[in-house]
Amino acid sequence: MLRERRHGDGRRGWIAHHQRPRERSDGTAGSIHLSAGQSVTVGSANLDARGSTGGTITIDGEGVSVGATLSAEGTQSGIAGALRFHASNGDLFLAGGFHANAKGRSFQPGHGGIIEGTATGNVTASGNFRCAPDGCIAFSAGGTLDTSNADFDKPLVADCPG
Repeated sequence: MLRERRHGDGRRGWIAHHQRPRERSDGTAGSIHLSAGQSVTVGSANLDARGSTGGTITIDGEGVSVGATLSAEGTQSGIAGALRFHASNGDLFLAGGFHANAKGRSFQPGHGGIIEGTATGNVTASGNFRCAPDGCIAFSAGGTLDTSNADFDKPLVADCPG
């Protein structure tokens, strides 16, 4: 697996993964972006994007398959992160743990948090999907939407604001 790594200071680099990757991106707005002009598969990985203003993980490809643990977290501001998936010409398959949370303060709990996936084909979601208290979980499919083996902490909608 090859992925671009963007550092908080704007630098970019590429990382190739073999075995079980574990990646963390930190900074003001920590981000991990996986994109290809073909199908993208992420399996047996732990991807963690943290930022003081919320972390972001985006995965884009013709088809997208993720069997991993992904976490996007806000570390200081109380603003949660975002997980976004897009299959531009095929199916989206998500199985694992997906978390878009924020570390709030005792006087101000974390807020926001987006988990959003779209596909021109089918969307299949299984596993755990968690976001901050006022977050959003949305899936949109051009074909069948199957969430029968998924556990959501928010009602599923077709589109998240923003």
